[in-house]
Amino acid sequence: MEKIKTWIMLGDLFIDESNIRSVRKNGKQTIIERIQGEPIATNIDYDKVKLLIKEI
Repeated sequence: MEKIKTWIMLGDLFIDESNIRSVRKNGKQTIIERIQGEPIATNIDYDKVKLLIKEI
């Protein structure tokens, strides 16, 4: 059985949930560390991002 890819929309960004390594706070920003690619810094509240991401 194949796993369904989950894409998360944060503002104007779409992020593949399986490509997220970690999520952390950095002052008022939330940093999303990706497995492939550069980290993403966003002004979206950390708690809201954590609710959207199930697998971390």
